[in-house]
Amino acid sequence: MIICNLQDVTQTHGATTVFENINWQIKSEERIGLIGRNGEGKTTLLYLLAGLTAPAKGTVSWSKNETKGMLEQLPNVNENEIVETILYQAFSSIPSFGSF
Repeated sequence: MIICNLQDVTQTHGATTVFENINWQIKSEERIGLIGRNGEGKTTLLYLLAGLTAPAKGTVSWSKNETKGMLEQLPNVNENEIVETILYQAFSSIPSFGSF
C-alpha cells in the first residue's frame, strides 16, 4: 500500500534548484535510507516529507491517518537532558510511540 506520494516535486533555495521533478512513492513496510554528499538535498527532502516546508512545485501527499515525526539534525536541547527525553519530545505526537 502506498503511504506517501511525491508527484513532480521541485525544491529550490533562492535561485538554486536543489532537485526537480521527483516522482516517488513510499510503500508500507518499506525501509528507506537516504545517502548522498553534503548539499545534495537529503535534509531538504526530509523537511518536505515531514510537512515542515512546501515544495516549490509539485505535491507531497500522505495517506489518511499517517503520522509523521522528525528529530532535528541539531536539536536545541539542554545539555543535562538524556537522549530518551529528547526522543520522547520529538515524537510525542505519534500515538504508537511507546517505551524503548
